[in-house]
Amino acid sequence: MCPLLVGLSGPACSGKSTLARRLGSRPGWVVVEEVAQEVFREGFARYGTLDDLRRDPDGYLGFQLAYLWRHLEREDEALATGMNVVTDRTVFDCLMYSRLYLPEGHLRIFEEAFRRAQVGGKARRVDIWIIQEEGEVLEMLREMLTRAKAVSYTHLRAHETSLHLVCR
Repeated sequence: MCPLLVGLSGPACSGKSTLARRLGSRPGWVVVEEVAQEVFREGFARYGTLDDLRRDPDGYLGFQLAYLWRHLEREDEALATGMNVVTDRTVFDCLMYSRLYLPEGHLRIFEEAFRRAQVGGKARRVDIWIIQEEGEVLEMLREMLTRAKAVSYTHLRAHETSLHLVCR
């Protein structure tokens, strides 16, 4: 049987990391920590802040591509253990933030890389739990996930609900 791959998506301070650690502490589970801060520190800290980085389309495209490949690399490593995997953020977060902040030409480059990652053997069945996301971002995520054939998603509205699901 293939291991489960559960991705957590939601805004800052919504409980993604807490939920990932709780789930990852259970036997048979491993956690893929969120890699965006690591990628930012390693190659993009010269921008100062993420907001500053978003003002430079070339820099932000480079950041999102580096994030995409690092995240997929960590997922591959975790899945190779044969255990169930929970990820703090998902590759779909990369796609969503790229759609929010990249101009059209840069977005086409990112979407092509994303498509190649899916076609190049990185596609896998993933269950995504969306935590406390609202408004335009939630609708964008729902639309992307509905179109992705290898994805199912659940919208969790509160920390207590998500932790209750994990602890049952």
